[in-house]
Amino acid sequence: MNYFDDEQIKKGRKLVFSIIIIVLAVEVFNFIHYILTNGFENVFKQLVSLGLFSLFSYLFYKGYKWTEFIIPFLLFQDILAGLFYLLKQAGILQAFSGWLMLIITVVMAIFGGLFLGGSDNLAAFMKYQKELRR
Repeated sequence: MNYFDDEQIKKGRKLVFSIIIIVLAVEVFNFIHYILTNGFENVFKQLVSLGLFSLFSYLFYKGYKWTEFIIPFLLFQDILAGLFYLLKQAGILQAFSGWLMLIITVVMAIFGGLFLGGSDNLAAFMKYQKELRR
């Protein structure tokens, strides 16, 4: 049994909750925006996406280490899609390339995952959650 600093675990838990709330808020906003702009056609795809976000958020809370890279990837994808859409609508980005967005998303997700992985508080909380699963 590993011993953990209770303060680090509490700070890590707060960090995880904050990340989960941000991720789910962005995804719910995207879901509502999709329905308002497109109606209810293809809403099943958005529901599946929302369900996957919820599942990954739950697994992230439970301490699965691999979700530290999935969560930033999904979050940055939504943020960048919105940014590229706004730039395209404003006429700033005429040659919109999905490949460019994909490359930027992957790079940002890697750095986001490394940032999350480098947090001592988050690492302590993840180790604590892993110990609870045993």
